Amino acid sequence: MDKIFLIVAICLELLGIPDAQNRVDFFAQKMLGGKVYAVEITPTPTISSFDLPKIPSPSLSTLRVGDQPPQKNAGATDFEFWGAAGILVDSDSAQILASKEADKALAIASITKLMTASVALEKLSLDKEITVSYNAVATQITGSSMGLFTGEKMSARNLLQGMLINSANDAAYALAEAVSGSEAEFVKLMNEKASKLRLTKTKFVDSTGLTAGDVSTVKELSYLARYVLRNENIASAVQIADAVVTSTDGSSEHYLKTTNWLLRDQEIHFLGLKTGSTDAAGECLVALVEQNGIELISVVLASPDRFAETKELVRWGFSNFSW
Repeated sequence: MDKIFLIVAICLELLGIPDAQNRVDFFAQKMLGGKVYAVEITPTPTISSFDLPKIPSPSLSTLRVGDQPPQKNAGATDFEFWGAAGILVDSDSAQILASKEADKALAIASITKLMTASVALEKLSLDKEITVSYNAVATQITGSSMGLFTGEKMSARNLLQGMLINSANDAAYALAEAVSGSEAEFVKLMNEKASKLRLTKTKFVDSTGLTAGDVSTVKELSYLARYVLRNENIASAVQIADAVVTSTDGSSEHYLKTTNWLLRDQEIHFLGLKTGSTDAAGECLVALVEQNGIELISVVLASPDRFAETKELVRWGFSNFSW
């Protein structure tokens, strides 16, 4: 019955009816003159139609939803994915250009934070002042952090940037507590949101992605990416490579550095999204890329080299398809 309603919804839309990088093994922080420095060290196919509701990318001035989907060029090759699973999707038409194990649920590490951001922004004003708890600071023991300290007061906006730019676990936890009082209660909202979006194989057990229990598929993550990009605060934050944010009283500064090296790529125009890396998940990346007004979303999970694989994947996509 759910499939019937989904088909009907897609038909109505077509008719125009409205509707870390590698796991951080080293973290050091210094507090000098009220400044906090967060330091991170990182080591140097088949075409099928997307069966989830279509959500246009917000960053294109002219949307092509409903137009002719991309066509594979004559003589085009198939892409050989390097890792456990991957997908490349045309952002506007939702056409799958290539995929491997598209429906296999795998650990997603800090890609979890895309859902954390989405739920938090539904519940919090960006200007809301949030007091950082001891539990939030305790997450700094493992993985990425923006170097928050207990009792520090930060705006939701600055915590969002810390979480999406620096992949900060302490920021994610602080946002979760601000919304629901505890991370456990916040995770319930994350799973409710996943269910509402029909992400049937996506499950969350924390707000950070630190545990192996946060799982999804590359297909569902590509849908989640298209969904969260509708929020301009998320869409803009994931494109930032470096930033400085302050506590609400201006007494401390936090220097943020992106975990997504592709934002610094000089060859291909990447527009961000999210990295993830844990022992359980391996190297993971959801990326948005633009070329000549065409936007593609790629997802790779358990990749031997997420940045290199993603670059090869999007190059292949633009070379082997016509719009």
